[in-house]
Amino acid sequence: MFAAARRARPAPLLEIFGLTRDRAARWLERRRLQLPATVWVRGAVSEPVFRERLATADVFVHAARWEDFGRAPLEALALGVPLATTPAGGPYPARDIVAAIAPDLLAASVDPPALAAAIERALAYSHAERTGLAEAARPHLESFSWPRFAAVVRDRVVPALLA
Repeated sequence: MFAAARRARPAPLLEIFGLTRDRAARWLERRRLQLPATVWVRGAVSEPVFRERLATADVFVHAARWEDFGRAPLEALALGVPLATTPAGGPYPARDIVAAIAPDLLAASVDPPALAAAIERALAYSHAERTGLAEAARPHLESFSWPRFAAVVRDRVVPALLA
């Protein structure tokens, strides 16, 4: 995957969030790999810091094999950041949105070469394509907004709990 990204751009920076540096190091060590200098493991960061970094990203990569929801990929789509993702199993709404609005960014499988190809395509998106992506995603994302969530809790969850 890194090699494919390097061909698309010289020395890309990959920032990994939510995973501790120690856990990443153990994972790499088991595979006899080293962390490339262009990969930064950020761990858990505050929501404002994550959103700031996300807003400046060239691409958001979501490499799950299974996803129960996936809030961060939805946030990437809302910001117009191309989402290169796998056809992960589970109720993963961003996968379905990408399939509808940018099927070239949905990897053909969960295998690394397929995801690398989707990453290459995402890195090639122009500013205009990114803007179009955000506009195309907007109607799909309305059902995931905080006001919509609050309405569901108010109108469905609370009455069910009080019944």
